Amino acid sequence: MQGWLGEGIQDQVYPMMYFRGNGFYPFALDWQEQSNGRQIIPGLGIYFLDPSEGNWTVDEVERQLNFTRAHGLAGEGHYRVKYLMDNTQGLYDILEENYYTAPALQPAMPWIDNVPPTAPTRLNVEKPAEGYWRITWQPATDNDKRNAPTYVIYGSDTYPVDTSDPENIVAQRIQGTEYIYAPIRPWTARKYFAVTAVDRCGNESPACR
Repeated sequence: MQGWLGEGIQDQVYPMMYFRGNGFYPFALDWQEQSNGRQIIPGLGIYFLDPSEGNWTVDEVERQLNFTRAHGLAGEGHYRVKYLMDNTQGLYDILEENYYTAPALQPAMPWIDNVPPTAPTRLNVEKPAEGYWRITWQPATDNDKRNAPTYVIYGSDTYPVDTSDPENIVAQRIQGTEYIYAPIRPWTARKYFAVTAVDRCGNESPACR
């Protein structure tokens, strides 16, 4: 696979790194060093958190998470999801509270295409009824049907909306040019909105506010 990365055949690799200590850290660095700018997403062996599978403690998973982030890897996978959804050793809660606190956009793949779409235009926000908002915009204009963008909605309590802050992502991968914003807790509703276009390679346009 490292040869494929070097030749540009692979865009992403998810190595199964179900080890700890010196079985994990130097190999994660080696994958990153030989990535040729492609995306490496280590698979973490969280199934070892289950006493019937191994003797890991959750702090080992946290150390691996912190390491991948400190060294610029593109993310992490969890094998297998059962142990995540079962909240084994509280892992789900830890991830929700400390690591996955905001949505994440698809990492861009500039080696395929590094030109972002044009920005959407004419953002309009209406409140046809109490508790929800209708957000519309005019589409980006420079993408053919094979590379038609999807849209990201941002919202915040301050203007202009900071689209570099993932905490402001309200929705993403929206097809079409309309979004109904109906927060479950109306008192948490955002006051201001912005929309961007994202193409299939993860390039994001400037914002329309």
